[in-house]
Amino acid sequence: MPSSTNTVWVVTGGNRRIGLGFVKALLARPSVTVIATVRNDRARSALEDATANLVKGDGTVLRIAQLDFTTALSPEQIRNSFHIDHVDELWPLLQKSSAPQVINVSSSVGCITYHKVVASAYGPSKAALNWLTSALHQRNEALIAFALHPGFVRTEMGESAATEWGFPHAMLECVEQAVKESLEIIDSATRENVSGKFVSYKGQELPW
Repeated sequence: MPSSTNTVWVVTGGNRRIGLGFVKALLARPSVTVIATVRNDRARSALEDATANLVKGDGTVLRIAQLDFTTALSPEQIRNSFHIDHVDELWPLLQKSSAPQVINVSSSVGCITYHKVVASAYGPSKAALNWLTSALHQRNEALIAFALHPGFVRTEMGESAATEWGFPHAMLECVEQAVKESLEIIDSATRENVSGKFVSYKGQELPW
């Protein structure tokens, strides 16, 4: 979310996997505030340790926000969380930005046009995320919103999936490269070129 003096990035799940990769890459940029969300004290400590020795860009800071996921949600709360005009406490901040963006990290396994693998709950959850992303784009003309597939990334989850699905681990992309190319897509994003779409980190438009 660019502002006049600083760019604020909110990275959910910033303590591990590709989320941590985004946090590290963004902290190297100047004049950036990175707000990384974590689930618990252990995750907070892990993120603090992982970023303690990083050389940050001039004027760049990291803020860690711990979100409480310990309370079970009622069906009504779950339905409310899918309200397409509601992006929680972030919405007022998005409205204040001159160029607000919502980039939802999705996955090709959420594509309902073709099914290369069976991804149980993960695939449907990403398909739902894609739907919400498209709805955000359609309902908010000033917002850039798109779903981004960062590739098949070499993380614990990616390696486990490759083993389960019988894919060679050599096809996995390293976190740093996936983040680098994803940020290139994000940095050049406009309403015209990617908003309302499902795109890969290579810039390819993917079917819903």
